[in-house]
Amino acid sequence: MSTHEPEAEKSLRHDLTSLALALLEQRHSYQRSRVRWMLAWLPVGGFSMLFLTGFFGILAFPVLVAELGLIGQMVNRPARTRRTIVWLRRFHTANAKNFPFDRILADVCLGIATPVTLRDSRVRYSLSRVMSRPGAAFIGWAKGFVLLIVQFVIAIQMLNPIVKLVLSSLSFVGYHWWLRASGVLRLSASSGVPKADSLINRIHSKRGGRIPFLVLGVPNCIWQPVVDRWIKAADAVIVEVSHISENLIWEMQTCRSHLRPEQVIFIYESKKGEDSELPSAARDAIQEIWGTEVLHSLSIFRYSRVGLIKRLLGQFVTTRLSERYRGALIQLFARAFYAADSV
Repeated sequence: MSTHEPEAEKSLRHDLTSLALALLEQRHSYQRSRVRWMLAWLPVGGFSMLFLTGFFGILAFPVLVAELGLIGQMVNRPARTRRTIVWLRRFHTANAKNFPFDRILADVCLGIATPVTLRDSRVRYSLSRVMSRPGAAFIGWAKGFVLLIVQFVIAIQMLNPIVKLVLSSLSFVGYHWWLRASGVLRLSASSGVPKADSLINRIHSKRGGRIPFLVLGVPNCIWQPVVDRWIKAADAVIVEVSHISENLIWEMQTCRSHLRPEQVIFIYESKKGEDSELPSAARDAIQEIWGTEVLHSLSIFRYSRVGLIKRLLGQFVTTRLSERYRGALIQLFARAFYAADSV
């Protein structure tokens, strides 16, 4: 038996490496298609803008906004996928924003899978959901033009300081309100569970679903049935164990009921200069739920907190962090997908 074991392990490593490379190529293919859409629309959009504004002036504004919204929607259109990755965590933790895992997850999953999580103070909305919806994209560009005009009026000193302050504040608040309203899929207490089932069926259909990063707004009265359904349908589940709660333990128990251990990826903050092992509370919870033998073969992802200055740089730092962690995450996804396909 010992002579066959190395051969089996070698074959498994080869299969996992092949799957990880296929996932990377899948992501790169999606990125290339976005670039092609952009290059195809730029000359058409530029010509039509010059033509319409030349003949119709400001009357062409609605058409231009619609065109920009369409271009944005096509460039940000999600790829078809039949895979889902569910992210679970303790809500409203004090240092939750020390690492932009939501943006990194959305970036790494492009063209590979649909990430799903519940809304809380850490993840307030999904920007990819906003930009991939034609109506929301149209409204977004319209608001962008209005904000630009307002800022222009403010810049040329046409208004007194109080009016400037009020307009600037309303513009800022209105823009962020629109992001939160458009970037969250709200489920009602009466129809939330059937809606979740419908979304899952759409993703698992023969062609797959074009669904961006899903941030779900779920009432407290139905969060457990909704989470149960998404865990059962998931190819991989990411469990953040930096902070443990009773609800998170229930979610891990649900993972234990529906998934193989390889499909669960445990992530936690590894502070520089400190022991990078699993937090003791997380280790105890995992051991109680899965047993001692699972501790030696866990799928683990560690991250280090990002400083305030870097967090203020926003998308630039997110891109750099995504490049840094992409390989490790995709390898973990490959292991989870391989286990899911083997069931």
